[in-house]
Amino acid sequence: MGGHKHRNTGAYKQFDEASSGVRKPFDKELYEKNNEPAIAAVLHHLHQSGLYAAQSDDLYGPDITVFGRGYKKISYIEVEVKHNWRVEREDFPFDTVQLPERKGKFLRKALPIEFWILRPDLRMAVIIPDYTVVSSRLVEVANRLVEAGEKFYQIPLEECHVIELEV
Repeated sequence: MGGHKHRNTGAYKQFDEASSGVRKPFDKELYEKNNEPAIAAVLHHLHQSGLYAAQSDDLYGPDITVFGRGYKKISYIEVEVKHNWRVEREDFPFDTVQLPERKGKFLRKALPIEFWILRPDLRMAVIIPDYTVVSSRLVEVANRLVEAGEKFYQIPLEECHVIELEV
């Protein structure tokens, strides 16, 4: 994880308000198919990069906790697989990254968080720092699961980091 900019905690207060947007229904089968392998891929990459991290035991919290010296928690990572990012693409195919608004709840955490969006083969990722999410636009986006009303943070790709994962 790269260095984080100073967190302006005042800017994060907007995320304390309850969301009023429409959300896609939770898909347990999709979650079970994607979540564990994606977390394992990110943990492997972090360990190969010399960072100590572990899967969180909080079912409703961020997926990964990153530790510093003395096993002190220093940050979190939330992981998601983006199925419309085709495996044959070496680059991310869109100018913006759409992060579901429901992930905004993690911005209230006391520590920094990064959002990692993985390609389905788990070999590439887009990393979105928390301060980038805070400064992004919240837009309504129709998709194949929700026709209207679901909100997403629309983050310019140039404000993210696209990396290849260590395998």
